[in-house]
Amino acid sequence: MTRSIVFFNGPPRSGKDTACKIAGVRTHATVLSFALPLKLQTAALLGVSLLELEAMKDSPHPALKGGTPRQYMINLSEKMIKPCYGDDFFGHVAVNKIDQSPRNLFTNLVFFSDSGFRSEAEPVVSRFGLDNCVKIEIERDGCDFSKDSRSYWFMPGLRTVRLANNGAFDDFRKAIQDYLYKIGFI
Repeated sequence: MTRSIVFFNGPPRSGKDTACKIAGVRTHATVLSFALPLKLQTAALLGVSLLELEAMKDSPHPALKGGTPRQYMINLSEKMIKPCYGDDFFGHVAVNKIDQSPRNLFTNLVFFSDSGFRSEAEPVVSRFGLDNCVKIEIERDGCDFSKDSRSYWFMPGLRTVRLANNGAFDDFRKAIQDYLYKIGFI
């Protein structure tokens, strides 16, 4: 089965997760996250749900010696997992999730809500093909990568568009849908 893959790339709080959830419902896309294994581990460690973790991920936590859950996840990824298993580890996990769980994917359109590293996207692009993948970069006033290990990234040949998320969310959602329609993904 051919899949169409959309990588959402942007700084924290730019609207990636929200865009994926809202646009995903409207386009019947399956929304996945490269960071889900990190989030599940962090939530379990702190004894909270994923929803609670999202709400507190930028707040200092006593169990983390005043560090934030976001800082913990960055350290876990960048200082433990990637040095041991490679920079493309989370990309291979994502490909496996798609390949091994076709019943869980309701459509051919897959959104990755948190694509901040080319090395994560490479296994996905390799598996599904450059022509079946696009990247939507999100920018938003007041949002940057200064407190995150991710950044905007470049991959030769990958169709990329940058959209601003500074106005009404419905306008932003429509811009995403219009772009996906224009390139034939929906």
